[in-house]
Amino acid sequence: MALTILYFPIGLVLFHRLKLAKLRLNLVPISPQQLPEVYEIVVEVCQQAGLKKIPSVYLSNDLEVDPCVQTPGLRKSIVISSDFLAGCRENQTPEALRFMVAHQVGHFVFNHHRNYWLIFSATGFATPGFGMAMAKNLEYSADAWAAQQIPAGAFRALTLCAVGKDNFPYLNPAEDFSEKLYSPGIFGFIARWTTVRVPVRNRLRALKKVGLLDVSQETAPERNAF
Repeated sequence: MALTILYFPIGLVLFHRLKLAKLRLNLVPISPQQLPEVYEIVVEVCQQAGLKKIPSVYLSNDLEVDPCVQTPGLRKSIVISSDFLAGCRENQTPEALRFMVAHQVGHFVFNHHRNYWLIFSATGFATPGFGMAMAKNLEYSADAWAAQQIPAGAFRALTLCAVGKDNFPYLNPAEDFSEKLYSPGIFGFIARWTTVRVPVRNRLRALKKVGLLDVSQETAPERNAF
C-alpha cells in the first residue's frame, strides 16, 4: 500500500509525459519562420504575462485537441488546432485566436503546468463532484485572465471551440446561456457532476457574471435563407 502511494504519482507523471510525446509526433512547430503572424501573437501574449521564456508552439490536426482546454501538469507548450486557426482566418476573428492563446498562457500564469497539479487533479478528477469543481477552477481562472487581456475575444473563441469554424459566427451573443433552457433532467444532473470538462455555456456564464464577457462589438447574426 505504501509503495502504491509512493509510485502512483511518479507513474502518473510518466504516463502523461508519454502521452504528450506521442501527440508531439504529429505536431507542426510554429516559429518566427513558420506562421510568423501566429507566433507573433504568442510572443505578445507571453510578454503581457511576464513569462521569461516563450513556450513551444505547435499546430495540430488532431480532432481530440481542444485549444481552449489545458491538461494539468503538462509541460509548457501551446497547441493550436488547425481547424481553430482556419476558423479565425476564414471569419477574420483574430481576437478569438488571441483569446485562445491567452487562455493557454493563463494556465501557465497560475502554474497549472506543474507536476503537483497533475498529481492533485488525478485524484480530484476521479472523485464525482470534486472533479467538476476542480475543472471549473482551472478553466475559469484561465478564462478570466485571458478575458482581462483580450476582452473582445472570449465569446468568439469559446463558441468556435463549441460548434466549430463553420457556424460559430452565426451564434447570437445576446442568447441566454443559463442551464434553465436545457432541462437536463436527472441524467443531465449526474453527467454535469461527473464530467471533468466544463461546458462552454458554463464558462460564458461565469465570465458574464464577473463582467468579463465583452460582447459590445458583437452583433446578432443575419438570417439567411438556405
